[in-house]
Amino acid sequence: MVSLFKRRWSLQITSPTPTITRTRSRSRSIDAPRPLRRYFSTEADSIANSLLKEKSLVQRIKAKDLVHIEEKELDEVIRIWTARGGTNELQQLKFVDIGFGVEHAKIIGKLLRTNQVANIKVLKVPKNRFHGDAAKTLFKALAQNSTVLHLDLSNNTIGDKECKALAKYLKVNRCLRYLDISSNRIGPAGAKRIAKALATHPCLERLYLQGNNFKAKGSIPLAQMLLDNHTLRHVDLGFNRLHYEGVTNLSHALLGSTQLKSLRLDLNEVGYLGICQLSHALTINTALTHLNLTCNNLGDEGVAQFCQRLTTRCSLESLDISGNNCGQNGSSLGAKAIAELLKQSTTLRILNLDSNPLGDANVEIISKALAQNTTLEKLYLSNCRLGVQGIQALAEALKTNTTLQVINLADNVRLGPEGHWLIANALEINTNIKIINLDYNIADWQKLYNSIQSSLTRNYMLQRTKHYNACEILRAARVLFHGRPKTERDMIDFRLPHSPEQLTRSIPLVQGFNLSRLPTEVIEGVLGMLDMQQVLNPYQRQRIFDYAADRQTLKSIRTKRAFLEGTLGRVFDADEGLWEVEPEIAFPTPTFHR
Repeated sequence: MVSLFKRRWSLQITSPTPTITRTRSRSRSIDAPRPLRRYFSTEADSIANSLLKEKSLVQRIKAKDLVHIEEKELDEVIRIWTARGGTNELQQLKFVDIGFGVEHAKIIGKLLRTNQVANIKVLKVPKNRFHGDAAKTLFKALAQNSTVLHLDLSNNTIGDKECKALAKYLKVNRCLRYLDISSNRIGPAGAKRIAKALATHPCLERLYLQGNNFKAKGSIPLAQMLLDNHTLRHVDLGFNRLHYEGVTNLSHALLGSTQLKSLRLDLNEVGYLGICQLSHALTINTALTHLNLTCNNLGDEGVAQFCQRLTTRCSLESLDISGNNCGQNGSSLGAKAIAELLKQSTTLRILNLDSNPLGDANVEIISKALAQNTTLEKLYLSNCRLGVQGIQALAEALKTNTTLQVINLADNVRLGPEGHWLIANALEINTNIKIINLDYNIADWQKLYNSIQSSLTRNYMLQRTKHYNACEILRAARVLFHGRPKTERDMIDFRLPHSPEQLTRSIPLVQGFNLSRLPTEVIEGVLGMLDMQQVLNPYQRQRIFDYAADRQTLKSIRTKRAFLEGTLGRVFDADEGLWEVEPEIAFPTPTFHR
């Protein structure tokens, strides 16, 4: 019995073995294609597991759940990315108000040190109140990184001590283009460290330093930085308590600066003496195009002094002098200087006069100048104590002005129904205004709104039609004057380019029969018929003909935007902010149908 039991037990144990062996041998005998063989092994499980780990990690990072990420798990995913040649999943990281601490900094630091593996381009950690070890850990990791182009450290508690590590990072960095360290606790000592590190930075273009505590002492190294650095194009120094001495130091730097395009000095108590120094610098500096002087207690005399200096020589395209008590106590000194600036300037496109107690008399002075101005495109007059008399003068100016496209009249409670309708009636004649801000605080506001909206829509469509017809006439004129391109590919390149690179090669042309030998008047008459809606005036058509007749425009690097600006004037999106983007990008080319 014992031997029988053992024999049966051994059969139960050993009987499955041949079956398993036969199954494996059968699987090996399957003639599967080579790419699919890995699915008959554990390799598929390994790949799926790796993908799940990677996806889980990326989701937690983007969900700002950094505390629960283990170091071993992160290392394993980094090895996967390294084997694959990097990832694009983490190009933009944003951690807002998450209590950013040392543990968070360690995780982000490990990713930053991998450089092209994690490939982080944008890193934003605002409103986290981090400082001390967390800041130092992050800055040490950034010093070993070569991919971050955009760094936002605003609204934290970074002080002079942390600026030592920040300066070390900036000194060795060779790729950063955008740096925002606004609204921190950086004093003159920190400003000195940052300025010294950025003096030789090779590619930083935009620097935001507003809302710190630099004071006049901190402006000295910053002024030297503006002279030494050759890449900075936008600097924001608002609300730093610079006062007269600090602005004077910066004004001296502007005398020698040739690369800076936009500067913000709002809320710095510049005063009359400071604006005198700054205005003198701007008569010599021709590079600066955007200037913000909001809430600097300039007073009527300061505004007058500033505008009078700019009348003689000015390269500014955008000027913000809102909240400076211009027109206080009924004075018209500042308004007269602004009016003279509008008459003389050939560059000013944006003027912000918000929150100045101008009143009707001063707005009437400015409105008369608008009738003669040929460059201004945006005008801000909100909260300027406008009444019916002032708005009537402005409405009359809008009937003759041909360049203004955006106007802000909000928060002027004295307008009343009559003032609103004066603007609405003026817009029935004006064909350029595309955006207007009003309170619509009257009883029959819906009818008023419909009237104004109808005018704005008409103007917008008219502008599109002008541009479309101008492009069509230019293409036809080029063919008549110079001949047609040989091939279809050449015809595509012959059209108005979207980018300068499309005109880097010469385009072979086949001369037309006798069309180019016709009298110019006949050709212009034929081309004028392409403007079926008759929306282009004779001067604009002549500009198109001159542009097309110049053979150099076919070879030179000229874009559609350059042609449209030279022919019809500049057009930009009204929603675009003054300071959020580069001045060159602040007025993008509209899209047109071909």
